[in-house]
Amino acid sequence: MSAPELSSKINVDYLVNVWENADFYFLFHDKRNFWYIPKASFQNREQEQYFRAIILKHHKISTGIMK
Repeated sequence: MSAPELSSKINVDYLVNVWENADFYFLFHDKRNFWYIPKASFQNREQEQYFRAIILKHHKISTGIMK
């Protein structure tokens, strides 16, 4: 991901779980620690679909209640 004011790289191999709700993606790197990405931060639908495609190559994206 990148934006004019920041840039981040995430190695998807270090993620243990990926969840989403209506507004965010939650990228867990262990049971209690995660990064969240606001869906509003994507510049357009195509950018979000590209992100999803990268994640889905390595992880299922879960929805619903986090247990």
